[in-house]
Amino acid sequence: KHLHQHPNIPLNDAEETRLTPNEIYHGTVKEMYDYCFEHDLSQTWAYLWNQWYTPIQWVLWARAECSVIPHLKMTMIVESLWWQLKWHNLSQFNHPQLNLVTHVVLKFLLSHIQQILALIKGHHCEERPQALSWWQANF
Repeated sequence: KHLHQHPNIPLNDAEETRLTPNEIYHGTVKEMYDYCFEHDLSQTWAYLWNQWYTPIQWVLWARAECSVIPHLKMTMIVESLWWQLKWHNLSQFNHPQLNLVTHVVLKFLLSHIQQILALIKGHHCEERPQALSWWQANF
């Protein structure tokens, strides 16, 4: 429920009420806290707060923080990542051990992701040209 709340999506009521990102955040945190309190889940709440519901973590995963509604869901991205890992890097292994999977992730997959992020951020190696030359940017 919390993942899908967004200021552009009205609530299911007669007035089609729209919540602000701040209202969504505070309502979500209160709902999770109340649930953990009612079920005596103090350790669970500590984990949820530290890893998911602090303001710093919230902006990383909550759709309510985006100005537009994202088209992709995080599960789709993660499934695509694991599919790539399974079929491109570990296809010759039936049940790979955890140390092999960790090695492949660190050696191959992580470097590929870092390259993509560097391109997105505009960083590049000094020896290599940028993705677009200065004269190509005008087109």
